[in-house]
Amino acid sequence: MTGETGERTSDSSACSELRVIDRTFELLRILNSESFPLTLKELSDYSGIPKSSTHRLLNALVGKSLVQRIGDAYQADHGVVGFGGADGRVDVLRAHLSRCVAWLCETTGYTAELSVMIGAENVVLCRVGAPGRVWRVPVRFDRAPAHTTASGKVLLAHDRDTSERYIRTGYFHATEPDSGISSVRLLREFDEVRREMIAFSESPSPAVRSAAVPVWGDSASPAAALSLVSDRSSFRDVLARQALLGMSRRGGELLRRRGGSLVDERCLRG
Repeated sequence: MTGETGERTSDSSACSELRVIDRTFELLRILNSESFPLTLKELSDYSGIPKSSTHRLLNALVGKSLVQRIGDAYQADHGVVGFGGADGRVDVLRAHLSRCVAWLCETTGYTAELSVMIGAENVVLCRVGAPGRVWRVPVRFDRAPAHTTASGKVLLAHDRDTSERYIRTGYFHATEPDSGISSVRLLREFDEVRREMIAFSESPSPAVRSAAVPVWGDSASPAAALSLVSDRSSFRDVLARQALLGMSRRGGELLRRRGGSLVDERCLRG
């Protein structure tokens, strides 16, 4: 009986420890997804963790310098930006660059987007369109072969290792077998994008034109791309270039100040 009781006690203790770990990760995930501090009540409400337990966990995280207390609110320490894996890094990019996306929309009147490369695809993380509404696009939606979008082109062009792997896979032939695009032509286009620091793209259906620029954190490769999209008839290349290049610098400053080297999503898998 004593042995069985001991086993039950051990199992109960292990379950309790796992629950603490799960709750801790959940609080860090929520804090990483927001660019502003959250109160104890907000964290408790968002996580579903009782307020007393939330308070104890936050005190422990503050003591470990993983979370900062700011007045009556809390925020993740900049040194752990990106904590929690790929989903956390996507949330960090959204939190830090969504204002840049909104500014681009307000300045130009075009739809503005924030994108990253995941695998061989360009993935839109958020979009702002008139009248200034922000859409947080789920990562599993709004994907396209990287070379078919301005954002994907600019990310490929500024990451030589990824672009070479992309071309070696023949992925662009598989996605557009009748387009006649050659690897030589694609590499030439990447060279031009690197020189100009901006990529342009057109789509016949619907008839739209887009432009994109890279945003760097502390990494040698871009962390994300900012882009503008509009009807081809109303799209002004000069306006788009000026707005995007200026915001590329601003976005890079934000990421470097807040841990941009930890928001790297761009590597081909497989």
